[in-house]
Amino acid sequence: MTLTSLFEIEKLSGVVVGQRIRFQEEKQAYTIQARSERYLVCTKPFNPRKTVLYTIVDLENGIRGTENIWGSGFMDVKSCEEAIDRLEGRGTFHSQVSNRNWIHLRVDEVLPARKTK
Repeated sequence: MTLTSLFEIEKLSGVVVGQRIRFQEEKQAYTIQARSERYLVCTKPFNPRKTVLYTIVDLENGIRGTENIWGSGFMDVKSCEEAIDRLEGRGTFHSQVSNRNWIHLRVDEVLPARKTK
């Protein structure tokens, strides 16, 4: 792991569910939907398809990307928490951040949670 990766991981050390993360490669921030000691599951709206895009942050390896199994939904908090269980090896299936679809963690900023009306 590089010094840059450690610096990026440190930026996320105290984040909580509801906070938002803007990555350097993205214009729109992701909202943290679920978290464990090692993983963050984050989503952002994808309005043209009336769905969400997601990314999983692996704080241990300093990377983010998609899950390595197909067909998992990330439309609500419960499904994001289920992804944490899979990533942590709890439950029927075990998953990880995809070996083919990951990039190094590059955090632009951590934003507060949006205020609800």
